[in-house]
Amino acid sequence: MQEITMLSLSSVFSFANNLLIFLAALAILIFVHELGHFLMARRAGVIVEKFSLGFGPKIFSYKVGDTEYILASIPLGGYVKMKGEDPGEELAETDKAGSFSAAPVKARLAIAFAGPLFNILFAIIIYIIFYMVGTETLGTSIGVVRSGSPGLAAGLQTGDRITAVDGQKIRFWDELLKIVHASPGKNLDFLVERDATTLINFSITPRSEEITDLFGRKKMVGLIGVTPLAQNITFIKEGSAAEHAGIKEGDRLLAVDGTAIRGWTDLKPAAVDKPGQELAFTISRDGVEQVIMLTPELKTVQDEDGKDSEI
Repeated sequence: MQEITMLSLSSVFSFANNLLIFLAALAILIFVHELGHFLMARRAGVIVEKFSLGFGPKIFSYKVGDTEYILASIPLGGYVKMKGEDPGEELAETDKAGSFSAAPVKARLAIAFAGPLFNILFAIIIYIIFYMVGTETLGTSIGVVRSGSPGLAAGLQTGDRITAVDGQKIRFWDELLKIVHASPGKNLDFLVERDATTLINFSITPRSEEITDLFGRKKMVGLIGVTPLAQNITFIKEGSAAEHAGIKEGDRLLAVDGTAIRGWTDLKPAAVDKPGQELAFTISRDGVEQVIMLTPELKTVQDEDGKDSEI
């Protein structure tokens, strides 16, 4: 018997949105690349006959001077057509002025290299903008302290913020991860801020464990058994109580009925274990806090042993 899986409308919209973003990014990269060829050709005195973004039938075109600017229907490429560019194109002696074939070798090399150069410069500019504006990343606040871990044995708690390790200041989770991973079996001194007021020193020895990296390679690293505090909502199930209440992907969950939410250990007793009760969810959306009333639904699912479990 064949099983047919129906795609949800939100999944279709998500795929379409990602596809449009990909095509837009590709179009920008192509435009920057071809712009490099175009500007260098103009600087070298070579006539550009066509500047096209995309392939296939024309959607729109206009001509300025010797150049026709084209927007084509298939946004998966682009090109710059220069006078005398094709090897088989024969030009009369009186018509060679301004052609690519008649340009000096250095000029032709510069035109060919300008496209990749502009892509490199464009990437550098994007990186500079990101570094100047900043991008959201994980801090060093602890979300979950795993049972039986070195972190729990030492006394770390959900909500603690690690500020330094062995005297080295820590601002981002990646920095913390790098130090801990490189120190299996080595005693480390953690400086931790608790309740935003108290600084406490903890001596923790990362446990040596085997992990698999993004490339499928296995390696031994140090772990202390903590996960980062992550309040961002990354997925809303279609038809769920959260969707009906108006919670959106990207919202930050701050509290439920006044209880601060810093991870699953806070969320489970505050909301998951209270099906059918109307709760006040405090979220942050675009930097503005708001309260959304939500009633968690009682669901019956099967656990890994095949037994029914209500959540």
